[in-house]
Amino acid sequence: VQWYDVHHNGTKGFGVAYDAKGNVDRLLYDDDGDGKVDRAYRLTDYANGTVPHLILLLDSLLSALGRPAAAEFRHESWFDEETYGVIREHGGALVVTDEAKWPRAPLVDLGSVAYFRLRRGYSAASLRPWVDEVRSAVATHDEVHVYFKHDSGSPALAQRLLRLAGKEPVRR
Repeated sequence: VQWYDVHHNGTKGFGVAYDAKGNVDRLLYDDDGDGKVDRAYRLTDYANGTVPHLILLLDSLLSALGRPAAAEFRHESWFDEETYGVIREHGGALVVTDEAKWPRAPLVDLGSVAYFRLRRGYSAASLRPWVDEVRSAVATHDEVHVYFKHDSGSPALAQRLLRLAGKEPVRR
């Protein structure tokens, strides 16, 4: 557990607990300063506005990385100016994800990078709206990253998207 000394809304401190794989798992709160956990929240169960300090945690994680990163959220409560401001401050990107069970983030101009995760199978017709989105992002961003679902048809989809968007891949 990593503890932070934060005096906000009566909380003396909060900690971050990690799972066995090193992923952030829970926020822990010491409300009375006695060094014992008074409240715990599993992050996957809550939206941004329902657990204190989540936006501070996002800021801390992006700061710890020390480089721009893409942030993906699975609850629409994260799609607000406070979240965008933190991502913008760190030069990051908001991931626009096409996944049936997650809300779709808006394409928000937060910096020089746009990031898409296209997680479904696509026909020519169902890819067309994404071509328009990517084309729009290319016009307003220095870098645009588009990732398709891991399956055998994805390389062909990526080539089709590049062709339809009128762009060539960057060769390094």
